[in-house]
Amino acid sequence: MDFKRDTFERKFVERWNNHIIDDLLKLYSDSIVYKHQGEEPRVIKGRIQFKVYLKGLWTSIPDFEFKLLNTVWNENMGFGEWIGKGTFHGQRYSFGNVPENKKVQYEGVDIIILDSDGLIKEERAYYNMLDVIKQLQ
Repeated sequence: MDFKRDTFERKFVERWNNHIIDDLLKLYSDSIVYKHQGEEPRVIKGRIQFKVYLKGLWTSIPDFEFKLLNTVWNENMGFGEWIGKGTFHGQRYSFGNVPENKKVQYEGVDIIILDSDGLIKEERAYYNMLDVIKQLQ
């Protein structure tokens, strides 16, 4: 695999932050497995389910953006520490409806595993959901 770490990271951040789903999905394999502890479903399989997840995320936090703080790569596996922020409104995280817009900011770590074509075949997101919920109260 001819992998350019800096190029991949730049595209990853830009596409997550521009909220154009079809552009972001070009970085993922058709059989993506996306795992996160923060909400249901905890495991998302395939691009179609991942697309539904992204629409929900960006509907509830339409100005969501994140910044990579640190990354480490070991061949096809990357670890990225990040900070995300945005204005939450609506309903998400099994929390119910939040009647007013609230700023949220939280830190997390993602583990990304690439396939032989350099596409993301698995992504695991870890962040403190309790911290997010406290900010919504």
